Amino acid sequence: MTLAEVRLALLRRARRPGWIAPLFARAALKLAPPAGGDLAVQLWGRRVRLPASHHLPFIVGSNPLSFMALVHCAAALSNSSLTVVDVGANVGDSVALLESYLPGRCRFVCVEPNAEWMPYLQANTDGLPVERLRDFIGEGQNLALKPGDPGTAGSIVSASGNASVPLDEICEGRQVDLIKVDTDGFDFPILRSGVRTLSSIRPALFFEWDPGLWSAQGENPEAVFDWLNDIGYTDFCFFGDGGHFYCRTKCKQPETIRSLVAVSTLRRGLDNLYWDVLPLRRRSAIGPLRTM
Repeated sequence: MTLAEVRLALLRRARRPGWIAPLFARAALKLAPPAGGDLAVQLWGRRVRLPASHHLPFIVGSNPLSFMALVHCAAALSNSSLTVVDVGANVGDSVALLESYLPGRCRFVCVEPNAEWMPYLQANTDGLPVERLRDFIGEGQNLALKPGDPGTAGSIVSASGNASVPLDEICEGRQVDLIKVDTDGFDFPILRSGVRTLSSIRPALFFEWDPGLWSAQGENPEAVFDWLNDIGYTDFCFFGDGGHFYCRTKCKQPETIRSLVAVSTLRRGLDNLYWDVLPLRRRSAIGPLRTM
């Protein structure tokens, strides 16, 4: 068993119910040296290469439904072929996921500013209809990487960073059907930078909403729903980070939005619950969400 496999086994043990065994597993994780090199694993029936320290195999192994909400949302779109803009493409895991369940249906524009992850993104999407862009997306700010847990990163404003590109510029000239945004708290500035696209084309959206991380970036996590409502997205489906459907609400139900913020806040430090959000626009082309 390799060091990376040992660490994955300890991670699984540390998250299981109980007290003594998880305690020992967490202690062993602190003592174990970080895994180096690469790891090749089977995820969703596809071979995925990623850094050995990446938590993705643990997340999928612990809960195979973790990322399935994205699949259900894409599958429910009425278009026979889809152009998907993936902001925060990481190592190409969303491409691997969608290609596994919707083979041949999607073309992808993958945006990932992290130079360390680009070789993995290239390897995991090779041979598929994928355009890869190494850009920060934002409202023109200079941005730098903000490292998170192993396998995650966000963007942070930095005078010494790189100039960000608006989402509108990425989408210009394309028939965009679905935009996925997952940038660990920087999601609202990215959405705002695509206001022209969202107002005119109104593609399907799927974004990560972590109220704690949004607040840390100086954003009001509740404000995004009024903003989206103003440009035509009026209903919102919420999925827990485990992939399960949680609720559906309208913008005019602020008490529900506040309760979702409260639940996430109360779980911070416990399991750091966050939400994935599917906004639904007026006269949406999306059909019923269905189980695959």
